Amino acid sequence: MNHNLRMIFTSDYLRHIKKSRWRLRFTATFIIVSIFLVGSYFVYQMRDWIFLPELTVFEPRDGAVIEGSTVRVEGKVTPGMRLTVRGVETYSEKNGEFHVELLLPAGLYTIDVTTENRFGRKRIIERQVVVK
Repeated sequence: MNHNLRMIFTSDYLRHIKKSRWRLRFTATFIIVSIFLVGSYFVYQMRDWIFLPELTVFEPRDGAVIEGSTVRVEGKVTPGMRLTVRGVETYSEKNGEFHVELLLPAGLYTIDVTTENRFGRKRIIERQVVVK
């Protein structure tokens, strides 16, 4: 029998083939998992660029008639975002809740609440109120 043919059927050769396949599968799995993790991290870091910041205004309701000159603006924003109420920068608490008291004379007002993320993406909510 030819010496090369004998080598093909030896157990050393079969172990070598199994070890090579195992290395190939391990390397392929490692590369796929690494690409998935890097991609997930990239999407997580870019979420502010992809999505608008969250903003909810609880008070005042749109079209509210308010007695007195104090208008309370309450809501919730994505924590860490820039927040302005009627053009004045305001700060939210750690959980994102905010409240501002505005002193307004009698009249009709549009109260705009704006939140902006680090990429300049904005969300604006406007409420019209009447102060008596």
